[in-house]
Amino acid sequence: MSSTRREQVLDLVGDIYAAATDPARWYPMLDRLRTTFDARAAGLRFQGASFHQVWTGLEPDFEAAYVQHYWQTDPWVDVSARCAVGEALASDALLTRTDLMRSEFYAGMCVPFELDDLLGGVIARSEAELVTIGIMKQARGQPFDVESTRELKTLLPHFQRAIAISRRLAAAQSDGELAWHLIDKLPHSVLIVGGNGRVARTNRAAEQLFGDGLALDLGRLTAVLAPAPLRQQVDAALAGAITASPVAVAIPRPSGRPSYRATVMPIGEHDALLDGIAPPAALVVIVDPAATVDEPSWLLAERFGLTEAETRIAMLVGHGASPREAAALFGVADDTVRFQLRQIYAKTGTTTQAGLTRLLAIVGFER
Repeated sequence: MSSTRREQVLDLVGDIYAAATDPARWYPMLDRLRTTFDARAAGLRFQGASFHQVWTGLEPDFEAAYVQHYWQTDPWVDVSARCAVGEALASDALLTRTDLMRSEFYAGMCVPFELDDLLGGVIARSEAELVTIGIMKQARGQPFDVESTRELKTLLPHFQRAIAISRRLAAAQSDGELAWHLIDKLPHSVLIVGGNGRVARTNRAAEQLFGDGLALDLGRLTAVLAPAPLRQQVDAALAGAITASPVAVAIPRPSGRPSYRATVMPIGEHDALLDGIAPPAALVVIVDPAATVDEPSWLLAERFGLTEAETRIAMLVGHGASPREAAALFGVADDTVRFQLRQIYAKTGTTTQAGLTRLLAIVGFER
């Protein structure tokens, strides 16, 4: 991967987390994803009891026909449903050209709209829902290569976490304190900058942020090695100049570790996140692209008050393991797991393993 291309892919990480705090930002984020991969369209697909998708770059007639009928006959989705979560594959690896051309989908959608090259990935899957991402190129164009597949795979854990965060924050939208309480648990740094240019609020991760490339200068957030671009974008957000999409800024680190990605965006006047902070204000999300992204099981514990042991059991049993299998994995007695399950059911308002599985899907903990 060229250094320029790597920078473009890493910059997408900040946009993904920006979309987690504001669903309207999925569209500019996906549009940037499409451009980065030199593709015509990109989108997210959610298939469960109902079906919906968020795409950019598709012709209206294509999207209408897909939503009305062809989502049920899409052969790529049928194949991707059997792929592992976190796996990314190009269309030829998902489906042979012969099988694709035999499908109703190819005749009705690929040929008329000249779209038949797909790069896809599985973000989450459960008994209740399948969440996938797709990037499509024009027919007869340069096909997706191995490097493109690898690049998309590096982004999938960030999509998984961002979607889980987005769903949880949506439930707390009317309660600024609750919303911020969840943000405070994020492993990525989140800061709110007030109209005077000074940092008004930080989550816990941001408290550990300063010292390797970032500093507070009289209360103002600044990048040590390249302060001007960061300050310019924050000031522009406070002035309302950044409205259509978040702006990503690379922040070099004196230690030589990979540059931080700061995503800067204005906060709406009536946004619950302000909660006592007078507008205008800007939200700054700072991500370390090299950091490991873990499964967001902490959200389950936070939401239902589960202990660490109960959370582990809930995640395992809720994703299909039997109580006996869970006991063997954690090296405890079967009765211990059964007791913990009774506690989990009581705290989560479920009564069966199937109910627990549905709950995990609803709150965004698909595997």
